[in-house]
Amino acid sequence: MAWSWKRAAIIAGALLGAALLWGYGVPFAIDFVGRGRRLTRSELDDNLSIPDAPEDLAAAASEVLGRNVDVADYGLARMLRSEEPDANDATKAYLVHVAMNDAERKTGGDVLRVLTLSSVASRSGKFGKQTSRRYSTRSDPYQRDLLIAEAARAEWLGGGDRTEGARKFYHQQLTEIAGVASLDKVKASWATEGLYPFKLPDTPIGLLFFGPNGERDA
Repeated sequence: MAWSWKRAAIIAGALLGAALLWGYGVPFAIDFVGRGRRLTRSELDDNLSIPDAPEDLAAAASEVLGRNVDVADYGLARMLRSEEPDANDATKAYLVHVAMNDAERKTGGDVLRVLTLSSVASRSGKFGKQTSRRYSTRSDPYQRDLLIAEAARAEWLGGGDRTEGARKFYHQQLTEIAGVASLDKVKASWATEGLYPFKLPDTPIGLLFFGPNGERDA
């Protein structure tokens, strides 16, 4: 029994150390304490989608908060909770700006549409797992996610893009994961779109942004 506890302590310490090294330890603690109320409760179906209509989910969030929640802001909040739930507020704001830049280029500014685009027709227009989609929106957001999304979207609409035109982001994992493209493949693919990688301040170590002003390989 003593060995089991010791082993558990070692494993827990290693995981905490990795989280701190990768840039998530403190933000995770802040998020856990201050994320506020969960805005909706939804589940993935067999089609890797959230069956509830985005507008219905935004309406449910409005009831929880007692105020109107714009469906685009709600969608961005879902993206934040799904893509980088434990990142700091600055990182999450960057992701909103990336999605706004992407929407401007891809859908004429319709951010909800870009968040729910899918190469599978039966999934398009719905939130869900990233498979076949540009973004993951599988997870229900919390109040803090929405506040960040609202503020960052308003900032972008006011002309303040924090990301220098970034239109994509990629999180390099500690180890390769089956089904996830390697950084080299991603760089080669997105370079064909004129997008190159760069870092932004106060972001996790493995998180890269891609835009026209990124670093080109020699």
